[in-house]
Amino acid sequence: MSKKREGVLFGIQDGIDIIHNIFIEILDFAKTKDDHEKLIFEMDEVLMGIFSDKEIELLPIFDLERLEGKFAYPKPQILPIELFYDSNSEFNKDLFEKITVSIKEGRSQYLPTLTPGAVTRGRDFFNQEKFISELWESLKDKHIILIAPRRFGKTSILYYLLDHPENGFIPVHIDLEGVSDAAWFVVEVMMAYNRWIMKAFEGKSEQELNAKKKELYSSIEADWQEGWKEFCNKLAYKVLFLFDEFTVMLENITDKTEACKLLDTLYQTISKMTNTRCIITGSTMIKRVIDRLDYENKDIFYSLFEEKRLPVLSYEDGYEFTQLLLAEIKARPTKEIIETILTLIGSPIPFFIQLFVLEIEKGLLRDDKEPTPEDIKQVYQERLLSTECKPYFRHYYDHLARYQLGFVHPLPGLKDIFEELTRGERTQDELEPIFKQRCPRASDDDFDRLIEYLEDEFYIKKIKDKYTFTSNLIRDWRLRHSKYLEISNGKGTF
Repeated sequence: MSKKREGVLFGIQDGIDIIHNIFIEILDFAKTKDDHEKLIFEMDEVLMGIFSDKEIELLPIFDLERLEGKFAYPKPQILPIELFYDSNSEFNKDLFEKITVSIKEGRSQYLPTLTPGAVTRGRDFFNQEKFISELWESLKDKHIILIAPRRFGKTSILYYLLDHPENGFIPVHIDLEGVSDAAWFVVEVMMAYNRWIMKAFEGKSEQELNAKKKELYSSIEADWQEGWKEFCNKLAYKVLFLFDEFTVMLENITDKTEACKLLDTLYQTISKMTNTRCIITGSTMIKRVIDRLDYENKDIFYSLFEEKRLPVLSYEDGYEFTQLLLAEIKARPTKEIIETILTLIGSPIPFFIQLFVLEIEKGLLRDDKEPTPEDIKQVYQERLLSTECKPYFRHYYDHLARYQLGFVHPLPGLKDIFEELTRGERTQDELEPIFKQRCPRASDDDFDRLIEYLEDEFYIKKIKDKYTFTSNLIRDWRLRHSKYLEISNGKGTF
């Protein structure tokens, strides 16, 4: 038996035909309609502006299913009224307009898709329009280093630029995570350009493309610098190169001399490009990575770039994002539920919000009941912090192990400081003796580098002279599972 649906129905008429039915569902409508009267009036005003040449009929509905015959076509778009109250319990006019315009345009998808960890594109891209505008403005005369922690949305930003080019640029995205030498860098860039811009390999299978890559690699391996320069000289378009995971590539190149040659070659070519621009992505450790190469021309290289840090979502944006995702899974985005979610996870990191909502969907919505704040807390403790979600968090601790054991940049003392911060906020004066005891020969710069790494990778921040986790979820997951997080090669624990 389906549940009773109460609320208001906005019928959009074109002559005698109803072209849209927008149903705003309100629980206990008979008892609470006066509480929502102002919001309903504001919605009506917005609809009159969007459908200015249409007639709008507003009807109170106390059981939508009983009127099925009358409103069977077009099928009502059912939206919970809580979706349109912002974090201050005021009408979110912008959001209502955005969703209504999508309905008017006939779009079937007007809420973001729940895809934790995936690149967000199209309608799923959320509230970074101001930052995107800043990027395009900077690209008029600069190249860009795009900085953000891991799983923070850097690649989604690159794909937005790819999907919505401006200023005459033709963007091309190159994933460099698997690249471990300079010649392969050149191959990946050339292949991406010829494939996506020149359309040179249409209809080719991945196997054929890989064969072509190997052939190209063999032809330029001996003199990749010359191959790169020739390629740049022949560029026929105003290209925007999107170099994703640039920092990871530099870490993967084991020969420091080769890595420095690559940086030099990039500088020599892109400094002469008047139309072409580059965006390279990396963590806040990118300068540390380059410093460790002993690259003598680093200051000249940096001068070509403007650093742009991807901003953290504001509380208000995090609130709205949580609202939309809850509405997408057919859960009522009430203020109590949203505030509980955001309080539990801490800083409103989109990846963690998505992950939490996914577990709410899997754990609570099977019985068609509205979750309470206590239900949400139970999902956090019993599902989000459970071993079932281990794959989502393993990334962080595997990466921590790489640094702790010196696979990339040796950072001894990392585990000790990290463990200390899981116990609560600490001042620098409290952390430095722990570090010195673990690393008696370390310098102040080593300590700064360690803190910088923790800030970048684990959302640790200095607030009022104390270091603390801004992500409660990362801290809580570590506290719950520390005894299980053993390094598989037997060299230690982290």
